[in-house]
Amino acid sequence: LLHATNGTIILSRNNTSSASYYYGTVRVYDNGWGNICDDYYFDSAEANVICHQLGYTGASSYSRAGLTNYGTDYLRMKWDDVNCGNSDYLSIFQCSHSTIINSGCVNSNSYDATVYCYTTRIWDSNPFSGMIRLQDGDYSNEGRVEVYCNGQWGTICSDGVDSYDATTLCKQLGFKNYSIFSALPSNSSQPIWSDSMYSTSYDLCYGSSNSCPMNSVTNCSHLNDLFLKCSEKSTLTRRTVTASTCSQYYSQAASGTIILSRNNVSSASYYYGIVRVYYNGWGNICDDSYYNSAEANVICHQLGYTGASSYSRAGLTSYGTDYLSMKWDDVNCASSSYLSIAQCTYSTYIGYGCYSNSYDATVYCYTTRIWNSNPFPGMVRLQNGDYSNEGRVEVYCNGQWGTICSDGFDSTDANTLCKQLGYDLSSYFHLSYDSNDSLPFWTSNMYSTGYDLCFKEHNNCPNTSVTSCSYSNSISIQCTDNRYSRLGINQDTCAKIPDLLHATNGTIILSRNNTSSAFYYYGTVRVYDNGWGNICDDSYFDSAEANVICHQLGYTGASSYSRAGLTNYGTDYLRMKWDDVNCGNSDYLSIFQCSHSTIIDSGCVNSNSYDATVYCYTTRIWDSNPFSGMIRLQDGDYSNEGRVEVYCNGQWGTICSDG
Repeated sequence: LLHATNGTIILSRNNTSSASYYYGTVRVYDNGWGNICDDYYFDSAEANVICHQLGYTGASSYSRAGLTNYGTDYLRMKWDDVNCGNSDYLSIFQCSHSTIINSGCVNSNSYDATVYCYTTRIWDSNPFSGMIRLQDGDYSNEGRVEVYCNGQWGTICSDGVDSYDATTLCKQLGFKNYSIFSALPSNSSQPIWSDSMYSTSYDLCYGSSNSCPMNSVTNCSHLNDLFLKCSEKSTLTRRTVTASTCSQYYSQAASGTIILSRNNVSSASYYYGIVRVYYNGWGNICDDSYYNSAEANVICHQLGYTGASSYSRAGLTSYGTDYLSMKWDDVNCASSSYLSIAQCTYSTYIGYGCYSNSYDATVYCYTTRIWNSNPFPGMVRLQNGDYSNEGRVEVYCNGQWGTICSDGFDSTDANTLCKQLGYDLSSYFHLSYDSNDSLPFWTSNMYSTGYDLCFKEHNNCPNTSVTSCSYSNSISIQCTDNRYSRLGINQDTCAKIPDLLHATNGTIILSRNNTSSAFYYYGTVRVYDNGWGNICDDSYFDSAEANVICHQLGYTGASSYSRAGLTNYGTDYLRMKWDDVNCGNSDYLSIFQCSHSTIIDSGCVNSNSYDATVYCYTTRIWDSNPFSGMIRLQDGDYSNEGRVEVYCNGQWGTICSDG
């Protein structure tokens, strides 16, 4: 009795109890040991909860002592009418019960409730980061505290642990409170995953205010491992926590992750609610003077929706209170078309008026998915992840979503895909755990450079599915924000890149604001040479090169030329392809008649402000003194392709393909 606290459960056989038993007669401690009456309330739900509390995945069967061979347990009945509202509860004290014992249960131990639990431990069945268990105690509600991080169980250092922390850990296990917490030396060889744990009185889970570190804590020893005993001090309130309640706080969330919550519970399926952001732990965004429709739209884009229908703050909505601290203030998105909150600026210094959860920013997103609204070839999405910034990579080709094969896939490719989605880079990539064998493979041996922003810059959609890859080899990635770079990418950035199946080496096109068009007669110059890129405006680039570029585009010449940093054509987020372009004759018709270098000088490597620009005359070269036998190409995607036309007898006409 020195060890038992209210809420303790143990099983007995032949009037002897043991913490190692997974089947037997149920004993409960409630101001003394006793049994539970197997009446019409006691069924599979109650049996499952008892087995959960004992650390097993559930009950394979349940009965009463008189119908089993577990022997007689000579204790009096403690509880009757035990009724669990949810079979996923973790502790029997989450269920209602009566201490008034019906006459049929008073004098007969044959009515003692029994259970037979599955032998699989609950912590061995899909453990999640931040999961808690108690080990090496005399009962299942006490022992050394262990937390699951980085795929491995480890301990919690008792340094800095207080009553709030102890209560939070017990709440996560289904109990209302703790009776003891202390340092307890152990011989554990496990990593130590936490020191100076922090909790608030509202926290239900370790992951509410704590996260898993990348490495074991080194400033604490196993002499200070945390010991904890959980108990129940009142039956006036019932915790509704289940295993999935705390799995939502997946502590491996990447910086910049967004999720919505209602009534202090988050879900990746929510399209309206209070905004949570992960930045060295979960927290909220302050709805201040900066937070408006632009920021709300970007948040909804990141969650995979087309935009926000409305936005507000928690105190003005019915979404409940989110008991997290403010993480970001002064969030400011320069464009409402951005795809990720990581593209916006923010402050980690929280203004005085934001210390109240009533100021937590909220959004209500349209329910249309961004990938169902005008998907384009080469569009990328992430599926079946815990958050919108992680999951199986899918690319849209030939009117259908398909996957990417892991063959030849590397971190540069993962970074490119994350940039296309509005993030700075990828934090990891791996083989998908949930490959969808109904989807085609649209690419293998994906290729990217460190400058690419889009899948289509160096990859294309094939005509048919790749057949040299198995479904166990599809790729999953997680994208993150590193705070030090801000991409100006939006949905149109990658949609406007033409399909590489059409582009051939030597193709020229102009762009403005990172969007190219065959109709542009002025803008930043793009050249295709085993991928799209720009031309450096250095000492060689002058009127001769500008004239040749305009000739290739079908114009009579260039009225002016410059560099992107000196124009208002916007930034073209491609890397430099050519430097030292030198045309021996300004009358040349194609830029490939000129010499160039693919070795880019240092001044051109990291600055798109040096991208060469041209402003062509609007007169077409074929309208200025055409001659008999003159050739032009019409109605192609680029100036170097299209229907062949020849000028004869003062009129343009076509050439028959026969012969």
